[in-house]
Amino acid sequence: MKVIRPLLSLTLTLLKKTTLMEEVIMKKVIGGLMGLKNKTKEPKEVAGWLVKLKKVNEGMYEEYLVKYKSLTE
Repeated sequence: MKVIRPLLSLTLTLLKKTTLMEEVIMKKVIGGLMGLKNKTKEPKEVAGWLVKLKKVNEGMYEEYLVKYKSLTE
Protein backbone atom coordinates (compact mmCIF):
# COMPACT_ATOMS: atom_id res chain seq x y z
CA MET A 1 0.00 0.00 0.00
CA LYS A 2 3.01 2.30 0.45
CA VAL A 3 3.54 2.60 -3.31
CA ILE A 4 -0.09 2.97 -4.34
CA ARG A 5 -1.47 5.40 -1.71
CA PRO A 6 0.66 8.46 -2.64
CA LEU A 7 0.27 7.54 -6.30
CA LEU A 8 -3.50 7.49 -5.98
CA SER A 9 -3.74 10.84 -4.18
CA LEU A 10 -1.39 12.50 -6.68
CA THR A 11 -3.34 11.09 -9.59
CA LEU A 12 -6.72 12.11 -8.22
CA THR A 13 -5.43 15.67 -7.94
CA LEU A 14 -4.18 15.58 -11.51
CA LEU A 15 -7.37 14.03 -12.87
CA LYS A 16 -9.21 17.31 -12.34
CA LYS A 17 -7.08 18.93 -15.06
CA THR A 18 -7.10 16.20 -17.70
CA THR A 19 -9.24 15.06 -20.59
CA LEU A 20 -11.67 12.21 -20.27
CA MET A 21 -9.39 9.88 -22.25
CA GLU A 22 -6.44 10.60 -19.96
CA GLU A 23 -8.63 10.08 -16.92
CA VAL A 24 -9.82 6.67 -18.09
CA ILE A 25 -6.32 5.54 -19.02
CA MET A 26 -4.83 6.70 -15.70
CA LYS A 27 -7.55 4.90 -13.76
CA LYS A 28 -6.78 1.73 -15.69
CA VAL A 29 -3.05 2.11 -14.98
CA ILE A 30 -3.69 2.73 -11.27
CA GLY A 31 -5.96 -0.30 -11.11
CA GLY A 32 -3.38 -2.35 -12.95
CA LEU A 33 -0.63 -1.30 -10.55
CA MET A 34 -2.84 -2.25 -7.61
CA GLY A 35 -3.52 -5.57 -9.33
CA LEU A 36 0.21 -6.17 -9.78
CA LYS A 37 0.78 -5.44 -6.11
CA ASN A 38 -2.03 -7.85 -5.13
CA LYS A 39 -0.87 -10.40 -7.73
CA THR A 40 -4.23 -10.38 -9.53
CA LYS A 41 -2.90 -8.81 -12.76
CA GLU A 42 -0.14 -9.76 -15.15
CA PRO A 43 2.50 -7.21 -16.18
CA LYS A 44 1.44 -7.46 -19.84
CA GLU A 45 -2.08 -6.27 -18.93
CA VAL A 46 -0.72 -3.07 -17.39
CA ALA A 47 1.92 -2.53 -20.08
CA GLY A 48 -0.75 -1.99 -22.73
CA TRP A 49 -2.32 0.83 -20.74
CA LEU A 50 1.08 2.38 -20.11
CA VAL A 51 1.72 2.52 -23.87
CA LYS A 52 -1.61 4.27 -24.37
CA LEU A 53 -0.80 6.71 -21.57
CA LYS A 54 2.50 7.59 -23.21
CA LYS A 55 0.61 8.80 -26.29
CA VAL A 56 -1.58 11.23 -24.31
CA ASN A 57 0.60 12.28 -21.36
CA GLU A 58 4.29 11.43 -21.43
CA GLY A 59 5.05 12.95 -18.02
CA MET A 60 2.54 10.74 -16.21
CA TYR A 61 3.75 7.79 -18.27
CA GLU A 62 7.27 8.21 -16.91
CA GLU A 63 6.02 8.38 -13.31
CA TYR A 64 3.86 5.29 -13.67
CA LEU A 65 6.63 3.44 -15.51
CA VAL A 66 8.88 3.83 -12.44
CA LYS A 67 6.12 2.36 -10.24
CA TYR A 68 5.50 -0.41 -12.76
CA LYS A 69 9.17 -1.37 -12.85
CA SER A 70 9.38 -1.42 -9.05
CA LEU A 71 6.42 -3.81 -8.88
CA THR A 72 7.59 -6.13 -11.65
CA GLU A 73 11.17 -6.65 -10.44
